[in-house]
Amino acid sequence: MDKPRVGVIGVGKMGRHHARAFAQLEHLCRFVGVCDVDEATGRAVAQRFGGTFFRRPEDLLAEVDAVTSAVPTRDHLTLGLMAV
Repeated sequence: MDKPRVGVIGVGKMGRHHARAFAQLEHLCRFVGVCDVDEATGRAVAQRFGGTFFRRPEDLLAEVDAVTSAVPTRDHLTLGLMAV
């Protein structure tokens, strides 16, 4: 069975830790990349942990099997609905 492809949306305080953890769990999953409204931060986190930066959540969601939503609470419903 192939490893699940994972990503992170929102790489501020908590999301960057999720990206690091996914990258370190390469025996369990394949870290695809991140998406963030701050392009410079998103690109830096993606480069640091070996993923791709995606400008739009929809683009990242199209490439993964699972995603961490590490965005402000007010955005959880919107992103959750995108992921279904």
